[in-house]
Amino acid sequence: MASAAADFAAKEAFLKAAGTGLREPFSLCEIEAVRLPGGAPAYHFSGRSAQWVEAHRLRAHLSLSHEDGMAMAYCILETET
Repeated sequence: MASAAADFAAKEAFLKAAGTGLREPFSLCEIEAVRLPGGAPAYHFSGRSAQWVEAHRLRAHLSLSHEDGMAMAYCILETET
């Protein structure tokens, strides 16, 4: 990601959308904001965070905006059917 602020904003947006805050089973190091080959931001989950997302059959969508050290992130969680 382009900035540490954007990376943290993405993690915080996911935790708020999940409704859990930063507690078990989530760890900040297991939630990553990455860029897809076309440049779009996306989430990558690992460890117990990935297990939780899979168990709840969720798809996480990420939108980021950042400039001059400030960042904003939106996370939309979609239930897979």
